[in-house]
Amino acid sequence: MTIFLFPTLSFCQIKTKLENKRNAIASDILLTSSFINESAGNNKQANLDKYYVLKQQIKLRENLVNIVKKEIQLADNSIERTNDAIDGLRNDVEVLEVEFGKMMQLALRHKLTYSKWLFFLSATSFNDAFRRWNYIRQFTSYRQKQTNLIVETQNMLASKSLLLKEQKLDKLKLIQEQQSNLSLLKNESRDINKLLKALKKNNKNLKENYKKKKKKRKKHQRIVEAIINEAPISAPKPYMELTGTFAKNKGRLPWPIKSGVITKRFGRQAHPTLRKIEIENTGIDFRTRKKADIQVVFDGEIKRVFELPAGGGQSVMVKHGEYFTVYSNLDVVFVKKGHKVQAGTILGKAIVDKDSNKSELHFEVWRKKTTLNPADWITNTN
Repeated sequence: MTIFLFPTLSFCQIKTKLENKRNAIASDILLTSSFINESAGNNKQANLDKYYVLKQQIKLRENLVNIVKKEIQLADNSIERTNDAIDGLRNDVEVLEVEFGKMMQLALRHKLTYSKWLFFLSATSFNDAFRRWNYIRQFTSYRQKQTNLIVETQNMLASKSLLLKEQKLDKLKLIQEQQSNLSLLKNESRDINKLLKALKKNNKNLKENYKKKKKKRKKHQRIVEAIINEAPISAPKPYMELTGTFAKNKGRLPWPIKSGVITKRFGRQAHPTLRKIEIENTGIDFRTRKKADIQVVFDGEIKRVFELPAGGGQSVMVKHGEYFTVYSNLDVVFVKKGHKVQAGTILGKAIVDKDSNKSELHFEVWRKKTTLNPADWITNTN
């Protein structure tokens, strides 16, 4: 008889993991959709903000399409395994029924089915009677086991057939969801192309805005570097001991916001509409809910709270050994210089930009006077 043993737990774990990923991405897409709907006015800056969020939404949608594709492949594999199991169980039922039929024919030949006592009493001696009694008992037990085995196998077959129907239904739902996502992705790609085309017309305001932001970034960078220069110089120690556990948690730090999406990445990148202009981002930018709480990502000490001119909001700088994290575009700040903070401590609330009516956090990670890519330090960034 064939026995089917499937890695059910492993399959369930993979299925659950993919479902969790899909739900998390779908939740982020709902958030980016709400940010897009919040975009105020049709001015260039508002449209540029909308462009960045829509760009992130398209990336999320592409990730979602890939996840659903993997789920469909997993469903296909599961259906194939279930079909193999059904074929095997059907063969087992046929074999068991043939064996049972042969056994019943044997029983009739020996007249064991209807005349057990006659078979027992016709023994020629006591030893012969004892052997016949054991034979009858073993035969009856074996026949009962065969009957039970046929019933159990038929029940398993019915259960697998029901599972197959459910799997096919789940696959159909996934295919429908995939088609819907591909359609939405096509529409979003068309929307961002239209938006980009509109942004490329008359870039005067965008250029002025870019120059203002560049001045603010340079001012911000100079302030941070000056604060780092003020930090006391520690005695030379081994690298890992000096940096403490901050370095050990690279890639596992929590986000500085509870919900949001990354709209601008770290490093040099071409401006989406201004030709021959590169944006140099010393951190990453999170679009978040209006006046969202901003939290510190790791234990440390508040090194400085400072404010940029011209409505740039406040910045909080936190020291973690030779590492620093900086949180900018805050409206209200709840901490002061010298405060000891733990991971998750609320530093303040994000400012709402008057022009775009949005909240965006600028987050940086420094080691001494070198800026690091924060995406390498925080948990998965999609």
